[in-house]
Amino acid sequence: MKTRLVYLFDPLCGWCFGFSPVIRKLEATFAGRIEFDVISGGMIIGDRVGPIGITAPYIKSAYKRVEETCGVTFGDAFLKGILDEGTAIFSSLKPSIALCVAKDMAPERGIEFASALQSAIYVDGIKPDESESYRDLAISFGFDADDFLNRMSFPHYEMLANQGFAQSSKWGIQGFPSVVLFHKDQGYLIARGYMPYDTLAESVRSILE
Repeated sequence: MKTRLVYLFDPLCGWCFGFSPVIRKLEATFAGRIEFDVISGGMIIGDRVGPIGITAPYIKSAYKRVEETCGVTFGDAFLKGILDEGTAIFSSLKPSIALCVAKDMAPERGIEFASALQSAIYVDGIKPDESESYRDLAISFGFDADDFLNRMSFPHYEMLANQGFAQSSKWGIQGFPSVVLFHKDQGYLIARGYMPYDTLAESVRSILE
């Protein structure tokens, strides 16, 4: 069984946005040795869905900690255009569906798309609950945008997104980002929450060796 690393994240998780450079670097380091996958865990679904203005006060303080810890920068398009405005609906479902479509169209680019997806939300300030928001992102990956947006309406991809939510829950994942490494029929939870690259890479190496 090939060694497999599964990155469990949520498109609306600010700490996952901060973790994006770490997981991208890890994938580049271990390319060819480890098969990488990404699953969206469904952080904001069901009765948690609503206007971002409800949680804006918390986010306005928390995002600064993410920036200081991770070295990422949230864009004004998000901070002023989405967070301050307050009416955009935040739900994990639509961006998770977009990830499932992208993984189907380009399976080897899942981690890359997950990272770009969060940049689109937290830097470019797209509205995650509106399908048309994903047009430019699809184009940037070389996808036919109309085909991509059409696929987002297929029940099949919503089913895949919900399967990802269920898988995350089944594994007992209680926070994002999390990283699970499968090696020689064993599963290892090697990250629960943000972790610097050097620490994570060392954990991977110790398991492989």
